[in-house]
Amino acid sequence: MAEEESDQEAERLGEELVAIVESPPGPAGLRVAGSGSGGTGGSSCGGGVVGISSRDYCRRFCQVVEDYAGRWQVPLPQLQVLQTALCCFTSASASFPDECEHVQYVLSSLALSFFELLLFFGRDEFYEEPLKDILGSFQECQNHLRRYGNVNLELVTRIIRDGGPWEDPVLQAVLKAQPASQEIVNKYLSSENPLFFELRARYLIACERIPEAMALIKSCINHPEISKDLYFHQALFTCLFMSPVEDQLFQEHLLKTDCKSGIDIICNTEKEGKTVLALQLCESFLISQLQNGDMYYIWELIFIWSKLQLKSNPSKQVFVDQCYQLLRTATNVRVIFPFMKIIKDEVEEEGLQICVEICGCALQLDLHDDPKTKCLIYKTIAHFLPNDLEILRICALSIFFLERSLEAYHTVEELYKRPDEEYNEGTSSVQNRVRFELLPILKKGLFFDPEFWNFVMIKKNCVALLSDKSAIRFLNENTLENSTGA
Repeated sequence: MAEEESDQEAERLGEELVAIVESPPGPAGLRVAGSGSGGTGGSSCGGGVVGISSRDYCRRFCQVVEDYAGRWQVPLPQLQVLQTALCCFTSASASFPDECEHVQYVLSSLALSFFELLLFFGRDEFYEEPLKDILGSFQECQNHLRRYGNVNLELVTRIIRDGGPWEDPVLQAVLKAQPASQEIVNKYLSSENPLFFELRARYLIACERIPEAMALIKSCINHPEISKDLYFHQALFTCLFMSPVEDQLFQEHLLKTDCKSGIDIICNTEKEGKTVLALQLCESFLISQLQNGDMYYIWELIFIWSKLQLKSNPSKQVFVDQCYQLLRTATNVRVIFPFMKIIKDEVEEEGLQICVEICGCALQLDLHDDPKTKCLIYKTIAHFLPNDLEILRICALSIFFLERSLEAYHTVEELYKRPDEEYNEGTSSVQNRVRFELLPILKKGLFFDPEFWNFVMIKKNCVALLSDKSAIRFLNENTLENSTGA
């Protein structure tokens, strides 16, 4: 029944593909240069069958074939669709130019699709119907299409002639973990399009033939050119994830992988729907960076991690707990900034309070050798609590003590010239507990406690700390002018 249905589909497909050739020409604007109407320039893809350019034919051909192939979920009927498609394309291409990028694209697509489906069949099946007839048609079409010199089509023809995609003796040795010199393996790997090995690896992983997949992938990673393809590194991580006993190898390959490449691998893994693996990969790369104190791509990693973590578990409490757990592994205090960004973005109202607490914890670390980061933390707290005048003043003074600049002094002056304000718990962005835990931490950074001083005393002590003599002169002159004017 299925065979009869497949034959009927193939017949309908053939009729539809022939109809493309016989269809009236499209608008002139759709034609490429050289097709006889419309377009400018000197493209070599303009020639085509009567009434339609090669470009338009190829476009419509692909749409129809993809539609028919997508109706089947098993390889043999899909191969029959491709058989019909290739035969029709061979007939139609008789009037196409020898050099045409659209024709090359279609031929490569058909060749790769044929190859991918052939992975499901063993050598013995190549000599049985209906596969024998399909492969015979393929080789016959390739003879007629030889003038295009399509490398992928020629490669698939050679692979068919040699008995299929699994029959090469070097490949057999690799898959069976038999001894083979890297030189011989590399020579074999160089003889095919790397995409063919990617398709083999994907097939083996999908079939959960992990030892064979890993053997092939490792050989590809050891090849000087193919190793540049990130897919094989992603595939190795996938295999290692599926083999928990290989945890050490997972960590070793992680350390060999550049963080930028790691991000691409994580994103590609997530696109394939493997969220759990993508999250584990992201956490592994992130923890490595946090432990090393390396800020290289840390913002991107933390952002991606946040999205994967929430996709895996939407709980905001679990999310915050995981953030704290990761922060405990960090050796560089500056990582608090990307973490505060994601917490503030994802945890809504409570996020700001959590961020203030993180700042307070960070200020208790030894930051004597990193005054810039310490200043940034004070500025961040001031940004989070813009309506708390007492905290704004302490932060401004702390920044001044670290920077000793005229600009920092002007901020202090502006804040201390404002009228004093009573703290209002009702308008505060954080709980009382958090604020009163933060105040003594902030005051530890002060050179003097200004609580009972007027501004004249504060200014006098600040001027004494200024390192820039011209700034001191400016402030003294400004003070003299003000007193004279008074």
